[in-house]
Amino acid sequence: MQVNVTSFPVEILTGHFQISGGLDVRGNPTIYLNDSSIDVFAIHKATLTPLAAGTSVGQVQLPLLYVPKTEPHVLLIGNFEAKQAQLLPNKINLVAFTDTYVIKGDFHAGPETKADDVLYYSPGPFFPATNAEIYAMRPLAADLGGEADLVFIHKSHVRTFYPG
Repeated sequence: MQVNVTSFPVEILTGHFQISGGLDVRGNPTIYLNDSSIDVFAIHKATLTPLAAGTSVGQVQLPLLYVPKTEPHVLLIGNFEAKQAQLLPNKINLVAFTDTYVIKGDFHAGPETKADDVLYYSPGPFFPATNAEIYAMRPLAADLGGEADLVFIHKSHVRTFYPG
């Protein structure tokens, strides 16, 4: 059986860095992100930008950068549309706060899922949100923020959330 591997452009927002580059994904990216056998994302042709203002380290370009799966707060996958993601049908509009970002969007869950359970109905760490808006919680060295059709939020970084 042949495994389908596709390279996608990604942007990863952690609490301390903005990372962009390419991610090789086996199968559907939504399933790949939550695969418990994967602990590290290997980002090819990576650009690592520190978010702290006044840091002595600037932007770094690397052929390969490893990002522990626990670090991303928000992950965006280019060339991957919501209709390809096999999202659950129930949309719950939420505003979620991490230590660094505010994300407003439609979080996808099962038909019986309530707003207070949207990040806990599944064991996977990454939860999809569509029609998302991303804002920085504090001044950052990189210009971050904007809108995205589809983002993935790491539930362990969500500090609080409320219905939008």
